[in-house]
Amino acid sequence: MRPKIIKIKKVFYAIGQGCFYSERLFFENEIRTIVYDCGSMQIEKLKKEISNSGLKEIDYLIISHFHKDHINGIEFLKQNCTIKNVIIPKLEPLDVAFYLGSGNTIEDILINPKNYFGNSNIIMVNSEGESNELDTDTNLPSEITHMTPIPLYRIDSKIVWVIKLYIDKLEIDLNSLNDKQKETYDSLTTIDNYEKKKQDLIDAYKKLSRKNINLTSMSMVSGPKPHLWPYHHKMAISVLNGDILLNKEEKIKAFIDHYTEFGSHYFDFHIPHHGSHKNLKRPLNEWIIQRGIVMSGYENDHGHPSGVVLRKFSDSRIPVKKLTEFDKNYSKLIKFYV
Repeated sequence: MRPKIIKIKKVFYAIGQGCFYSERLFFENEIRTIVYDCGSMQIEKLKKEISNSGLKEIDYLIISHFHKDHINGIEFLKQNCTIKNVIIPKLEPLDVAFYLGSGNTIEDILINPKNYFGNSNIIMVNSEGESNELDTDTNLPSEITHMTPIPLYRIDSKIVWVIKLYIDKLEIDLNSLNDKQKETYDSLTTIDNYEKKKQDLIDAYKKLSRKNINLTSMSMVSGPKPHLWPYHHKMAISVLNGDILLNKEEKIKAFIDHYTEFGSHYFDFHIPHHGSHKNLKRPLNEWIIQRGIVMSGYENDHGHPSGVVLRKFSDSRIPVKKLTEFDKNYSKLIKFYV
C-alpha cells in the first residue's frame, strides 16, 4: 500500500522570556492545530507574533502551567482565534495557593477556566491512573490521565498520530514544616471553591513559602503513534517542556520512561524553564536530540539561559537555538510517511 503523508509546520516563536509554540498538521483534507503556551514578558512582541501567525482555529491549546510568562497572551489569542479544546494540568489547592500568593498568574484563567474560555472544552490532566484508548479526538472527557495518548489522526481505525502529555509535580517536604505550617497545609485539603476562598489560599502561601515556584508543570510530545509506521524518521519531532523539573536523575528517568515509545525519534528539545540550571541537570543523552531550543529575554533578571546549561549541551555536541525577542522564529516544515 502506498504510504500516506502527514505534513507538519511547527514554529517556536521568538518572543523572549516566555513560551509560544504552534504546530499545524496536514493530512489529506484535514488540518489539526496545536498551540502550547502563549505568554511572554515582552507582551507586545508576543501580540505581534500572534497577529502574524496565521492561526485562526486551534484544536488544542495546551497550557503547561499558570505563570504569567506562559499564559498572559491567551486573552489576545482568544480575540484572534477560535479555541476548541483547552488542556491544562489538574491543580490541587496547594498549587492554586502558590500561584495566587506569588501574584505571578492570571487569576481568571487559573481560578475558573471554564468561565474564562466560554465555549471551549476544558480537559484536565492528572498524573495518576492507567492508560486507556480514547474513542474519538472530537469529544474528549473532562479529565484524563497523562498515561493516555490523545489521538489526532486515524487510518482505517488505527491511530497514527498522537499527543502525549507528562505531569511533573514538586512534592512539599512535610518534615520541613513546623507545626503551624503543617496545620495550614492540612487546611488546604478542604478548599474546593477557589473564588470564595482566594484570600485563604493567599494567606496559606504566605505561611508556607515565599518562593515564586510552580509545583506542577506539563510537558508535551506530538508525534506518530509508536510501532505503526514502516519508515525511519530523521526529521525531528518536538518535545515541549514548560517549567518542568529535570534536576535529579530520578526525575530524568521518570521523564524518559514516560516517553519511551518515542525514543527512536529525533527531537527538537525545548529546554525547561528558559535554560535555568536549576531545572535541568543534564542533556538527555538517552535520546537523539537534534537541537535544543531555549526561549529567553535578551535582558532578564534570572540569568536565563544559564551558561552552565549551554556548556553541557555543547559538550554533548547538541546545537542550541537561542530565541530572544530580537531573533527570528525557528520554524520547520517536515513530512512523515505513515
